[in-house]
Amino acid sequence: MTVPTRSRSTRGKTQPGRLARLDAFVSLRERALLTRSDGDYQDALFVDVGFGQTLATTLESLEAFRLAGFRGRVVAVDIDEKRVELARQQHGAEVDVRTGGFELPLREGEHARLVRAMNVLRQYREQEVPDAWERMGRNLVEGGLLLEGTSSKHGSMLSSHLLRKTSGGLRREGLLFSTTFVRGFAPMQMRDYLPRDLRRRVVAGERIATFFDAWTAAWQEARAEGYRAPPLVFAESGRRLASRLAGIDTAPGLLESGYLLWKPPEGVPRAG
Repeated sequence: MTVPTRSRSTRGKTQPGRLARLDAFVSLRERALLTRSDGDYQDALFVDVGFGQTLATTLESLEAFRLAGFRGRVVAVDIDEKRVELARQQHGAEVDVRTGGFELPLREGEHARLVRAMNVLRQYREQEVPDAWERMGRNLVEGGLLLEGTSSKHGSMLSSHLLRKTSGGLRREGLLFSTTFVRGFAPMQMRDYLPRDLRRRVVAGERIATFFDAWTAAWQEARAEGYRAPPLVFAESGRRLASRLAGIDTAPGLLESGYLLWKPPEGVPRAG
């Protein structure tokens, strides 16, 4: 059952650079989404939900996306009116800052191509997640993307859902993992940074647990064959995982850069 969700203020402690790895991924792999200008995409926005105490990560994303060719407007949203007012005073000329929550405060005729809600839903109950997604996705244009997930404090590890807007609603298209290897690497390090709906589901019988079991086995095999440097064992474990699990993206440079993208043909499995 979908539970109505009331937007709540986040702790707001986003550090500069925390979402830089996600920015880089979007700039590379979703460049067509950022630059598309036909139909409703002509004026479609990038909406950053829950920007926190400062606009640091929003502004970093804007800079990265501009370099990738994005020429649209940015709307930064937070439920805390004091944060919103301060952000307006400091950066109102660069970003359209608005008060709001999962019901995105978009005006009549406005649409979003990209909505990002990182480190927002982790304080919610698992059963509240689908409702929050549905509400954030209402103003996405078809083909648009909702990114929702969790990162470590400084962004060295993160995971995010890729939720694609289709004619039938949001599709659980992919699950992205990213690491900078500052703590070495083992697949189970990612467990604590899973999106909210999956974080407590790495238990026997759950498909996300099966995914981690397969990744761990591939990692152990790679280490046994002499791959020890974290970036090398990460990339090799990803390639081995792709041979036993459908949907692992092995595009050149992705695994080697510390990204593992899982896009199973049937969509990312739901918990339960």
